[in-house]
Amino acid sequence: MFYRKSAFVIGAGASFELGLPVGDGLKKSITNLLNITYPDGYTQATGDHQIRELLQAKARADGRNDWNYLLRKCWLIRDALPGSLSIDNLLDAHRSDPDIALIGKLGITKAILSAERSSKLFVNPRQDRELKFSDLGGTWLIPLFQLLTEGVIKSEVVSIFKNVTFIVFIYDRCLEKFLPTALELYYGFESSEAKEIARLAKIIHPYGRVGKADSTEPFASVPFGAERYDLALNAEGIKTFSEGLHDPLSKEALTQSIQSAEQIIFLGFAFHPLNMEILQAPPKKLTKASRSLGPLMD
Repeated sequence: MFYRKSAFVIGAGASFELGLPVGDGLKKSITNLLNITYPDGYTQATGDHQIRELLQAKARADGRNDWNYLLRKCWLIRDALPGSLSIDNLLDAHRSDPDIALIGKLGITKAILSAERSSKLFVNPRQDRELKFSDLGGTWLIPLFQLLTEGVIKSEVVSIFKNVTFIVFIYDRCLEKFLPTALELYYGFESSEAKEIARLAKIIHPYGRVGKADSTEPFASVPFGAERYDLALNAEGIKTFSEGLHDPLSKEALTQSIQSAEQIIFLGFAFHPLNMEILQAPPKKLTKASRSLGPLMD
C-alpha cells in the first residue's frame, strides 16, 4: 500500500509489454486502416470498411455528393504517418482541420479495440476460462498490484487507491481492465464488488481513451476485446493534444495530482515534448520509489 502521495505517469512502453500497438506499431496499424483503395474504381480492396462507411455518412451529412474530400484526407494521414513522430504529433500539426482529427480518432480507436483481442489481458469468453495472474507474468501490472496490496487485508482494501493517481498517456484501457480483475482474483470479491472498488482508483487520461465512459459503466462502453462495437461512439473518448491541453477538468485534476505528489513514478514514458507540456506543473517534492517495478521503471 502507498502511504505517500504517489503519481504514476504511464506511457506507451507500458502497453507494449501487454501486446498493444504503440509507436511505430500503432502508426502502421492506422496506416493500413486508412489505406482505403479502389483499384477497379468500384470495389474496396484495402483499408477499413467500417471507417469508410462512417466517412461516407459524414459526407452525406455535410451535404456533399461524394466523399472524395475525406478519402484524400485519409491518404494524407496514411502517407504522412511514417514521417511523423506519432499520430498525436500529426494530428496536432493539422489541429485546424476537424476532418483530420475525426479520421485520426477513428483510426486510433479501431486499431486499439481490434488489438485488444491479441493482448495479454484478453480471454475469449468462448474458452470458458477467466484471466489469471499467470497470464500477465513479466508485465508491470503484477508488481504494481503487489505494491498496492502489500499488507492490506480484505476488509481494508477500499483504501488502497487513497494515495495513488494514475496519469495514463495512452488511449487503451488496460489498467481499467486489470484492476477489478486483480481484486477479484486476489481477495475473492464478486465481480460487481471488485468493479466498485476499482472505480475508486483515480485514473486520468490526458488524451482520453477508447471506450466512451458513462454513468452506468465508467470503465467502458464496449467489452474488452469485443468484435462488434459502435466505432464512432467509442472514438468520442479520444482527444487530440490541443483538446487535452485545453480540457479544464482534466488539466485541473492532473495539476493537482502532480503538485500534491510526494513521489512520481514513470512507466514506459518517453518524455515527448507534447506530453511534457501537459505535465508542466512542477511537483512539490520528488523522491525515488522505494521499490522497483521492473524494466519500465525510470
